[in-house]
Amino acid sequence: MTSASRCLVAACAAACLVFGAGCEYLRQDMANQPKNKPLSPSPFFADGRSERPLVENTVARGSLSNDELFVPKESNNFPLPVNLALLERGEERYKIFCTPCHGLQGDGNGMIAMRGMKRPPSFHQDRLRQVPNGYIYDVMTNGFGQMLGYSAQIPPRDRWAIIAYVRALQLSRNAKAADLPAELRDKLKHERFDRRQLLMAAQEYQAPESVGRLQQRALVIGGVALLVSILGAVRTPGLFYQSYLMSFLLILGLTVGSLGLVMLQHLVSGHWGIIIRRPLESATRTLPLIVAFFLPIVFFGMKYLYAAWLDPEELQKEPLSQFQQAYLTSGRFQVRAVIYFVIWLVLMFIFNRLSKRQDVDQADRALRLRFKMLAGPGIILYVFVMSFAAIDWVMSLSPHWASTIYGFLFVAGQLISSMSLMIAVVVLLARTEPFASVLQKRHLHDLGKLLLAFVMLWAYFDFSQLLIIWSGNQPEEISFYRTRLYGGWGVVAVIVLVFHFFVPFFLLLSKDVKRNAKVLPKIAMWLIFMRLVDLYWMTRPEFTSRALPTWLDIVLPLALGGLWLGFFAFNLKQMPLLPLGDPKLAEAIEHHEH
Repeated sequence: MTSASRCLVAACAAACLVFGAGCEYLRQDMANQPKNKPLSPSPFFADGRSERPLVENTVARGSLSNDELFVPKESNNFPLPVNLALLERGEERYKIFCTPCHGLQGDGNGMIAMRGMKRPPSFHQDRLRQVPNGYIYDVMTNGFGQMLGYSAQIPPRDRWAIIAYVRALQLSRNAKAADLPAELRDKLKHERFDRRQLLMAAQEYQAPESVGRLQQRALVIGGVALLVSILGAVRTPGLFYQSYLMSFLLILGLTVGSLGLVMLQHLVSGHWGIIIRRPLESATRTLPLIVAFFLPIVFFGMKYLYAAWLDPEELQKEPLSQFQQAYLTSGRFQVRAVIYFVIWLVLMFIFNRLSKRQDVDQADRALRLRFKMLAGPGIILYVFVMSFAAIDWVMSLSPHWASTIYGFLFVAGQLISSMSLMIAVVVLLARTEPFASVLQKRHLHDLGKLLLAFVMLWAYFDFSQLLIIWSGNQPEEISFYRTRLYGGWGVVAVIVLVFHFFVPFFLLLSKDVKRNAKVLPKIAMWLIFMRLVDLYWMTRPEFTSRALPTWLDIVLPLALGGLWLGFFAFNLKQMPLLPLGDPKLAEAIEHHEH
């Protein structure tokens, strides 16, 4: 090794020693940086302490000594004169800084709380109505719990303006008439009189005579058609129950679809739902009749409809999987049906009972919250139950075929049929007073937009199922469409595509059509008919390759539909046509256009 090489190696070694000795000071990050740690010794100061005493006359940041409007936490004093300007300033500041968590009304239901953050307490609870003003001022200044202090964002004067507005919110729900000035008390009397007049008028919103005539005619047509269909049950029971299942599914959709719309209205609180809420509730109360209509299928029709998994000879030809053998049995089929109807009946009972209670106790705000709290889980439960019911009652007609989106087709179809029925009913009611003065073009417009949305939803589900099965091209999956897209059933498929989707879709795109009281109900009634055609296309190919309907396919829908419509009209006469206790009733029937 040359002398030059030795010098280079020595220089590198010296550099490594230097850097190694100083690595503690060269590596600096958040956890390792030159600083004096609290309570640790420091050679920098003569006394060896790193913690130094404050400089004489030091004033802490945010000291209350500079707050001229400071009030002790236990004091109820208010250091500013309360006037309209202060309240308006407080409302403005409250909406900026407080509503994200506390909500516009101070109920603790702000947007942040609705998105998962811990919900703050309501300003209207007894504890916060009784706390002194100084306590609220202290919380805004220094924070409390998860709430940080707002002393840097809100000046003292604005804090007191917010307190004044919060007190006004609290008084708005707990004030007495005697607390108001005389001129405001007189004005309140007139407003109460107007409200009382509105409610007295609403109590006169009983079903007109046309509903009674509809009931009589529907029951007569349904009764006669049922007697005629019994002849078909005796002569050709197989064809009878095939048509009976299709008809049953149609009126089932009118009933449980209305139940879904009732819960949807309570969840979103839309004005559209207030107009049709009582007809929807009347439709849900036909559920006991639906139970009665299902009994012939359970006791007499299963062997004709579900022979693919009940007939031993059919099972030998095409055996089922082990899971299907355990799931598709007569006893378990009946037990599951009982569970489905019990869930629907419970939901129907709850929402109808709460609706009647709301008419009596109109000021119960907790009742409105209960509607909303029950509606969300109720909708989820309805969709799940209807999905399993569709699997049991319809998809099991062909037990070797399965689709995970099948139940959603029925849910979307039921929403179409029930909304279509509601449009036809409210237009019928609006032919005479008092409902003629209630229904407006804006109501029809809203209902028409919802009907369009449901038609698009149904088409989306139907096309998604077709696209997935078509692209997969699995032999066990394509059997459903192989029997329905060719021959006579292919013609029916085109009819469903054109008249169940394309024609209603393009018609309902028009604003004028949706606001037309003559055209919109005709589209709605046509969609109910097309729902029957779609159910015919979904169920009948499992039994025959002949696409032409039989006379039972006409008589049985008239029989079951007539009896159902008669029972619906009977229910409609039992209660006023408007929900008297709904807090948005006056706003919903107010005459204006949008």
